[in-house]
Amino acid sequence: MRSRRRAAKGEGRGAGLDRGPDRAGFPLPHGRLALGRNDDRGLPRERRLRRAPERPSPPDDAGSRAPECAGRHGAGEGRSPLGALAGPLEPRGRLRGSRPHRRRRGQSPVKAWAASVEEVFREASARWTLLAYFALSSLFILLFALAVNLDIVNGALAGARLFGRAVDLGGEKIDMDRLVLGFETGFSGFLYMLGTFLALFATAHLVPRLQEKGTVDLYLSRPIGRTKLLLSRYSGGLLLAAANLLYLMGSIWAIVLWKTGVAHPRFLLGGVVILFGTACLLALAFLIGVATSSTAVSLMGTYAVFFFAAILSAHDKIAAAVSSEWSAGLVRALYWIFPKTAELGRATVALVSGGETFRHIGQIDRLAVFGSTGLFGLVALGLAAWLFSRKDF
Repeated sequence: MRSRRRAAKGEGRGAGLDRGPDRAGFPLPHGRLALGRNDDRGLPRERRLRRAPERPSPPDDAGSRAPECAGRHGAGEGRSPLGALAGPLEPRGRLRGSRPHRRRRGQSPVKAWAASVEEVFREASARWTLLAYFALSSLFILLFALAVNLDIVNGALAGARLFGRAVDLGGEKIDMDRLVLGFETGFSGFLYMLGTFLALFATAHLVPRLQEKGTVDLYLSRPIGRTKLLLSRYSGGLLLAAANLLYLMGSIWAIVLWKTGVAHPRFLLGGVVILFGTACLLALAFLIGVATSSTAVSLMGTYAVFFFAAILSAHDKIAAAVSSEWSAGLVRALYWIFPKTAELGRATVALVSGGETFRHIGQIDRLAVFGSTGLFGLVALGLAAWLFSRKDF
């Protein structure tokens, strides 16, 4: 062991790992001389008296830097105070543009909208609404498949059985194309009523359920506005209704094709008119749901408007029957305000039958029927969104 556990003094910079401090006067690079460990020459008195661990702070104008650091990259006066930054040009001489800002972490509005739509299906499944919705449609499809049995000979109907009982055809053979077209035409009107009622029954709870305490707080904490949240619930309910309508009408169309070998694509296009009427009535259900937060009131109010608007389809006869002129004007005004539910049913039948086009449905032009009904739906949905955005939860 060496005394005081110090390393042995070396002869210079190259003396090895156990060298001591350089002796006084030893030549150093850049023309400087070593001062030795205990040499205090050239130091002011206050620095000699300062404690060893304390490090002096540099003055404002420290002067030139050490010669060893003079050649380092970035040591000149032109260095940016913000650190080393990339040059204005890219490797091939192209001007570097501004860097795009990174998005904040979290869900994007599209993902939040998709999550809200998915939540509609999950909520319907958890409340057994989705199961009951499709179960009723499946039951109706099964009854239809088992109820009708047809005997077809050379492309004509020779016999038929309905729920196991023979149907008297009068000994005549009926052309299958005419039979299927007549069946699809009559059945489309029934599906208009059934599809609309089932869709409203399955989706009327979406807004009252949303406005429950705790649920609305959870939804409003997502990165999506109130209007977009309500529209996402509306689109989710409409997708649910469209899925069931496609399942119902597509299954019946496939059964008819399987039993008769004849089917018309116009039967499936009738579902577009049914979905249009459902969308307008669903907007009204959302408006009532936002205002009352009650599923029962929403259903009753929407069904009441459906039947009341159907009665108003005979507004000419009602206006002629009333005694006063202002009553007749009120009836006509209400007819144009409310959706044309009866006319939409006739439009569905006319489209499937192929005998009438959309130009005229009875005595009403198609623009009057679809335009006024669509405007009613847009106004109802807009009022629902405005009321929901201003409501205090």
